[in-house]
Amino acid sequence: IFLLLALIILGCGKQPVYRSVEVSPIQELKARDHFTQGMFFELENKHENALIEFYQALLYDSTSSTIYNRIAENHMSLGRYESALRYLQKSLKLQSEAPETIRLIADCHYRLKDDEKAIDNLRQVLELDPLDENARSLLLLLYRKNGNYIGLAKQYEQMITIYGEDEEWVRKAATIYLKNGQVDEALALFKLYVEADSSNAGMWYSVGLAYELKEQSDEAITAYSKAIQIAPEVTEAAERIYTICRKEQKWERLITIFEPYINTPEVNVYRLGIADAYISKEEKDFETSEIILAPMLEKENVEWQVYDLMGRTEWGQQNYEKAAAYFQSVIDLDPKNRIGWIFKGFVLSDADSIESAEKHYRESLNYLPTDPFLLTFHGISLQRLNRNEEAAIQLEKSLKIDSTSVNTLISLGISLQRLQRSAQAI
Repeated sequence: IFLLLALIILGCGKQPVYRSVEVSPIQELKARDHFTQGMFFELENKHENALIEFYQALLYDSTSSTIYNRIAENHMSLGRYESALRYLQKSLKLQSEAPETIRLIADCHYRLKDDEKAIDNLRQVLELDPLDENARSLLLLLYRKNGNYIGLAKQYEQMITIYGEDEEWVRKAATIYLKNGQVDEALALFKLYVEADSSNAGMWYSVGLAYELKEQSDEAITAYSKAIQIAPEVTEAAERIYTICRKEQKWERLITIFEPYINTPEVNVYRLGIADAYISKEEKDFETSEIILAPMLEKENVEWQVYDLMGRTEWGQQNYEKAAAYFQSVIDLDPKNRIGWIFKGFVLSDADSIESAEKHYRESLNYLPTDPFLLTFHGISLQRLNRNEEAAIQLEKSLKIDSTSVNTLISLGISLQRLQRSAQAI
């Protein structure tokens, strides 16, 4: 405390200020004596006594911004913020670019609930002294309070520029930008971080997400690939690659990316993705898909996706009985999994087991009674059995749920024509 006091006293009257009058050595000495006494009173929280001494110091030296600031701070301690502001403005006239003075002015405006002025002052402080964390803390608080999230993000950016790439600050700023739809700004921050630290899998994942939002799928896949190179056991990035490649039919690229990680312990997405690629690409390879999936069937708890892909593999090889059994396994795991019901129905239809298919779709509606797809294919199977009245009922139910299905509309028209209800069909 006494070291701080000595520094303030030595600084009294020695600031680089604009002087309108010269202060004699005797006046400066008397000003310093009163200033010293005022500081002792201030340290004892005797603010009224401190003010008397500072006013006396001011009579001898009206050119010291330090004296004006001490008077202002004691008024602030007494809750007299408007009085403090008057002295701070006088101090600012003597030294117009004093960060400490401007920060005190900001504090007064904040106490007087004038957030706009406080924010303007705090911005000034940080322009003059970017390392003033007291000013920054108050500015962040005011930005949050007033919902100025872009201002908040820009402060995080400034902190990153000053102190380096801190993951928490990057994520906070980027989250704000993303919520505001400013994807480019968020992406720039993520890329800035990975340029400084390319070993952070989570940040590469964020780069990938930003590229996805920009609909730049190739760049997204590249970023996600970086993430799985670093942490192949963390599957979120691999799942995004799988989703993009499936959507855009980039099966060869998926195989190339996933193959090095196919034996990653306790992770299935790589095997599933590669197996899916082999049965979905133009030159299908059902045997390789089956080999890739086989070890997953030996596990105690087999995921439904494994049964689904095995069913599609056997279906592709026209092994209808095996395919139907695998899709039934999907249903047994979860009777409300529409994938199992749909594909088993397709297999039965392809095997010319139309009656079995109709019975299968009818059973599916016990679990998924409002699924338009299942209603439509139940109607189509009834139609193939020439049960057109029942077919029309199911197809009409489907259209009430999804009126845009061309397949359903055409199928309903066929049934109505067979029922000689052509006008209704039109």
